[in-house]
Amino acid sequence: MVTVYWEQTTTAIRRLSMNEELKRAHNTPLLHIDTAAGWRIYDEVDDARRDGYEVTIGDTFDKAYDHPGKISQVHAFLHEHDMQLEQDRKQVIAQGLGRLGLNPLKRDYRREKAIDAALEPLRVQRLFGPNRAVAWHEQRGRAAALLSIVSAHDMQVDQDPTTGQYATMSGPLDARVLDYTFGQNAPRLAGVNIEQALINAEKQYSGHTEARAKQRASKRLQKMEEFVLSSVSPVFKDVIQYSADALGIRSRKAEVHQAIRHHLVDTLHAAGGREYLMMSFGCGTALPMLEVIQDLKNHYDVHGRLILLDQDPLALASAACLAKDMGVGDAIEIHCERLFGKFGGPIKLQSILRGRQLDIAEDSGLREYLPDAIYRSLTRETWRNLRSGGLMTTGNMNSNRPHAEFLHGMMGWWPKVQMRTIAEGARLHREAGIPRQATRMRVTRDGVYTMYFTDKQ
Repeated sequence: MVTVYWEQTTTAIRRLSMNEELKRAHNTPLLHIDTAAGWRIYDEVDDARRDGYEVTIGDTFDKAYDHPGKISQVHAFLHEHDMQLEQDRKQVIAQGLGRLGLNPLKRDYRREKAIDAALEPLRVQRLFGPNRAVAWHEQRGRAAALLSIVSAHDMQVDQDPTTGQYATMSGPLDARVLDYTFGQNAPRLAGVNIEQALINAEKQYSGHTEARAKQRASKRLQKMEEFVLSSVSPVFKDVIQYSADALGIRSRKAEVHQAIRHHLVDTLHAAGGREYLMMSFGCGTALPMLEVIQDLKNHYDVHGRLILLDQDPLALASAACLAKDMGVGDAIEIHCERLFGKFGGPIKLQSILRGRQLDIAEDSGLREYLPDAIYRSLTRETWRNLRSGGLMTTGNMNSNRPHAEFLHGMMGWWPKVQMRTIAEGARLHREAGIPRQATRMRVTRDGVYTMYFTDKQ
């Protein structure tokens, strides 16, 4: 009885202490809506600290926090849809789709794909169709969809210029990307237009025939055109402003920006102002990293080069268009390469770096799609190519995050994200050979992500 009482008292004191810390950090209303998730996150932070790690909780600002009632309202709206879809999922499984898949190595994947395909018409019918967001939903799992989220507060409602800056759901990206031709800063794609680049990627990375590759490339461009031309409805704007996933994406971007800026300004000042070299592995449209180099250039007179590495030509073309508009087009280097080999190993980075070493290695939105073995191998490969004094920044969606069911429920994000605990992320870094004391963690203010910032001494 004494032991139980002591444990309960210790836990209560610990939680009270952490609650005060979180209040000082202006904690998000999300963790007060999903209180169970909130306490699990707090306990994870405490455990990691007792394990010797430096763990802090983010305090980045988002305009959504000025409207806590909207956050609650959107959470309730989406939660109701999630519960309806969960009932639909049970019916689908009862009908036998859950048993699909003859190959035992791919059975779970085929099963989940079959269930997801059966639920897809219901997502469109109930959420995305009525709120005119099908064009966005068609981008699920792709970097373009994140443009809407990071630009959400600046979106116009129904193309009313009094309600925002951007007229369509693609935010700062416009239809020029559909006719883009790669320049000399893309060594293997120089002079190639986006349609041909997509065809080549379909053949090289997916093994499709010429005819099939052309068909898929054409469909991809058609969906992208719909995306960059579609207006934003009031409900959809609310979702991408106030949902847990939206807050998580924007706070992740802000935390990475802040960490890289501080690191480079301090490091390069100490090094006499030399230029930096950064790489974004699986960069997507790269808007967060482009904002970093724009900020460094305009406000700190710090200059360097950003290597963009991805296997999606359309994402890279989008990044190139954005970079030009932001005035940093001459600071990027584009590489369209398969990120992982047939057996899961990451690309050898020296095939791109050619003797150079990185000041910053960033892959903040990638690790949550990787199984443990590939996570470790990517960490080792990145670490090898980071110069002494460099910074590796990565992240993972938290297992104990608030409103976790929406991402793979009503939103229908695919491929599936492998959510991890803080301890699991720390363990994978250690197993890749990273010294414990080199990594510090930052839990985003909303509780959705944990960022891992690792300094190489």
